[in-house]
Amino acid sequence: MGDVRIIAGRFKNRKVVFDDRDGLRPSSAKVRGAMFSSLGPSACQGAKVIDLYAGSGVLGLEAWSRGAQSITWVDQDAKSIENIRRHTTLWSQPNRGERLQLRFSVSDVGIDIQRVKKRSIDIAFMDPPYALHPSSALWEALENLLTNNGVILYESDAKAPVALPESLVLTRQKRYGQSLLRTIEKKN
Repeated sequence: MGDVRIIAGRFKNRKVVFDDRDGLRPSSAKVRGAMFSSLGPSACQGAKVIDLYAGSGVLGLEAWSRGAQSITWVDQDAKSIENIRRHTTLWSQPNRGERLQLRFSVSDVGIDIQRVKKRSIDIAFMDPPYALHPSSALWEALENLLTNNGVILYESDAKAPVALPESLVLTRQKRYGQSLLRTIEKKN
């Protein structure tokens, strides 16, 4: 078993426990801190978030801890999604008066993104296995889901290429050891 801790918000210091298996590599606290710092202190408040290639679910759980209103976790591994669901059940506090929507999807990210066409997304987290590179169809689907001020935070291997459609622009990138964190937004 592995674990990481939530780094800020109402669930700060809570452990996210996950099965230690091949290919499951949760974002480090340093990279998560950089992701959320780049968004700004209140960016998650009321936000609609999607955590693609969710794995441990820590990115969506961190967004929830910081006030996201709607979170969707997508991963093709049923055990990962069940583990994320277990954490949300343990951490939920009934009668808080929140309008919170939590969704869980066991499916291929490319297929699931086609199903959520009518939803809008403020923040998309993408942390796929390093050997996997998102398809052009996935980038285009994400562009169509993003709100005008929406952002994609994409963590990949530092050497991984990224081929964005013309409608998306890379606004920032920073290397953290073997990881490269890219911030991608809609072109204005």
